[in-house]
Amino acid sequence: MFFDCPFSQACWIYLGIKWDLSLQPLDMIIASRQGIGSTIFREIVIVAAWSLWMTNILSFAKWRTMFFFKRVRWSLLE
Repeated sequence: MFFDCPFSQACWIYLGIKWDLSLQPLDMIIASRQGIGSTIFREIVIVAAWSLWMTNILSFAKWRTMFFFKRVRWSLLE
């Protein structure tokens, strides 16, 4: 659900995160983290995965809006 369905793939692409599904889960996370080069990679993945779980099968536009508002709220708390 989090990596291979078309909806979640669109969400990860929007965030600039590429998952190599041929790797084991831990190696996949390490490779993606190196690829994105962000210091807040973990937080991005956690919020994105939570958003995917909560929205289940909504439209990509609704997911993007939900993720953006969560990210803005987190940045205001820092």
